[in-house]
Amino acid sequence: MATDIRAQQRQVLMACRERHWAALETGISRPVPEARDGQINLWYLLYRSLVCPPKQILYEPYARLRVAYETGEIVERNDLPVSDPPRVAGYYPHAEVEALSREMYDALWHEYYTRYPAIIVGFTGGDVAPSDVERFQALRNLLESPHLKSWYEALNPAFFEWLGWMSQPFTPAAMLPRLQNELGYSADGASAVSNRIIQARKGVQAAFWRWWWTGEMALTVEGYTPDRLVWDHGLTPIAAFLTLDWLLRDPDAAKISLASAAVEAQ
Repeated sequence: MATDIRAQQRQVLMACRERHWAALETGISRPVPEARDGQINLWYLLYRSLVCPPKQILYEPYARLRVAYETGEIVERNDLPVSDPPRVAGYYPHAEVEALSREMYDALWHEYYTRYPAIIVGFTGGDVAPSDVERFQALRNLLESPHLKSWYEALNPAFFEWLGWMSQPFTPAAMLPRLQNELGYSADGASAVSNRIIQARKGVQAAFWRWWWTGEMALTVEGYTPDRLVWDHGLTPIAAFLTLDWLLRDPDAAKISLASAAVEAQ
């Protein structure tokens, strides 16, 4: 069962107040995930806020917390450098949020928190569809305060890099120019390949999109990796990802075909 991010966020803030790390006017940021030593952690920022209707004044964050994702336990606290007196970072809500109705505002935040566990799974090596990341990134860009952006990104730059390329439009149209101009596919071939990638399993989609933007080929299915299929079986990278999708869908048939091809090549 996925962790309730919103409930954990409240729990962490309450624990900070009990330890006298936070006052009543202290706010806590949305989490930023990281994977460390096989464990998933969430980083949070603590900052002072002051309600001044119709706005909320946000002051620069004064501490960061590392929290165990599964248990909600605070495992690390670090003070951050702050000005004296603390500097105003910005105001909330910003213009885009102010334009929302209360009903829409609540619905979008609910969707944001509901989607976050799948995003954490995807970032830490699990299956997530690029379209799901694209939607989450759109929610994050709309709802989160732009005034705290630099502090958020400093918590784990790798997460925001991952969000950036994973949230690029994952459509055949987005792939066609490069497939034809750089990878040498004909118009018909590029169309066929892009549609097959779009229909692949989520894990293959995510691994393909990582390769598409970074050149990294990180996926193992039935003992096969993209590198192995490229070097040992002579496949192109794209054919390797499609073969991994076949291994997921029909492993017995795919393995027989790969074994036969290897024997014929000897």
